[in-house]
Amino acid sequence: MNPTIEKLTLFMCDPYVNGVLLFRDPERLLGELKDGDLPNLREFEFVDVGWTPICMVKPPLQILSGLWLDENFKVTSAHRTALEAVSKTLTTVRVTLWDVCMKETAWITRAAPNATVVKQASVGGNPLDHGPGKTEQKHER
Repeated sequence: MNPTIEKLTLFMCDPYVNGVLLFRDPERLLGELKDGDLPNLREFEFVDVGWTPICMVKPPLQILSGLWLDENFKVTSAHRTALEAVSKTLTTVRVTLWDVCMKETAWITRAAPNATVVKQASVGGNPLDHGPGKTEQKHER
């Protein structure tokens, strides 16, 4: 991993086209990270990619964007531990709530008490549907 990375955006997509592997699966790449691998990472945005490995290498992360909370999301100790690993520098956590599910986000505030939780209500039920006029935001401290 390049130690100069300050902003990282990962979106999961099919790495195969016509049965040919075009690129590495980002989940495998994240699994290979070690503590200290991202010493300058300040902002991490993701869709459909595991976020806890990024937090566990303890970058000076300020903004975490992409938590997608729907009726199937279950908070685990790994989620809390990952947020606690970056809690000293984390200022903003952007959460998307599926339109029929208003998940509780107090666990985020407990794990990262200095961060502001920005809730975005998804209109289309798909994290890729965001754009102007497609989300409603609510800030919590």
